[in-house]
Amino acid sequence: MDDLILKGTSVTPLVRLTASGEMTFEGRCIPENPQEFFDQILKWFDEYALSPASKTVLTFRFEYLNSASVKNVLHLLKTLLQLLGNSSDLVVRWVFEEDDEIIQEAGESLQMLVKIPFEFIPVPEA
Repeated sequence: MDDLILKGTSVTPLVRLTASGEMTFEGRCIPENPQEFFDQILKWFDEYALSPASKTVLTFRFEYLNSASVKNVLHLLKTLLQLLGNSSDLVVRWVFEEDDEIIQEAGESLQMLVKIPFEFIPVPEA
């Protein structure tokens, strides 16, 4: 299985999805066509779920994300949970600048909606 690497732009995050189970989303997430952007990730998840790593680590480090992106991240999480079932230990890391309450609260809301524990990681402002 090939890794999926999408270069970040001014409106989309860097996305690094690896067959070893390390998955990262980093940057701004306000894609012009969210459906198109997230569909390629969902397709990769389908393939990954056929032979997942024993531990899947999903790290989100957003500078900004709009409400459409929050909705799509929720869909990604729910889909990955459903696809993996009990075949992989899923860890979600939510990294945010320590004074960025908006990004922190977005992660807290997502955690409540998917009902899995997140690791919240505050970092100093860049």
